[in-house]
Amino acid sequence: MSFCNTDILIRNITQLMKDNGITQEKLADILGMSQPNVSKALSLRDKKCFTLDQVVGIAEHFGVSIDQLVGNTAPKSLETGPRAVARFLTGVLESHDARYTTIEIEEEVFDVKTVYNVFNGPELKTEQVTKKVSYPAIYFPDYWKVPAPKDNFDDAAMDLLSEAQQVGNESRMMPLNDFLRKFIQIFEIHEANGVDDDAYRTVVDSYLGKLRER
Repeated sequence: MSFCNTDILIRNITQLMKDNGITQEKLADILGMSQPNVSKALSLRDKKCFTLDQVVGIAEHFGVSIDQLVGNTAPKSLETGPRAVARFLTGVLESHDARYTTIEIEEEVFDVKTVYNVFNGPELKTEQVTKKVSYPAIYFPDYWKVPAPKDNFDDAAMDLLSEAQQVGNESRMMPLNDFLRKFIQIFEIHEANGVDDDAYRTVVDSYLGKLRER
């Protein structure tokens, strides 16, 4: 496999296995390989490497992207443009994994206007003001909403109420919020130059590697 630096790939897979308590035998079972072949593929000295299909399987099992596995962590502008973000947000709202509200933020606004001066003609005038701006805010709740049954014959709502009473109503987004809280902390430290790029990326990748679907 020549599409990546195999040393980086091996180190990232080894770290994910360590973080998640996955042995070579377990990884072999996941990928349908023998343990000796997994050992060779994880060796920095051996020339054997995982196939592309096996790398895809590893990425799916650990919930990471192939880009992360091979060390390609540079953000792509296409994935963060307005259309891509809008498509993602509409998807999570339609799936009911996210909810929305409105927040009001005070922002410094530079309002540029064209005014007419009788001596010099049109001139640009800038007015700086503090303005309250309302934004739609999308969040991923830790708890799913428990419906109130309309009556004793509302079987669907009664089942959901019973489930919440027996096992709680934690949503599958709780691990995501835990990740975001930790990420914001290290992100703010990095932005303040409190940690270098390599250490920052290592910590974030470690957080991502531990984030699991529920």
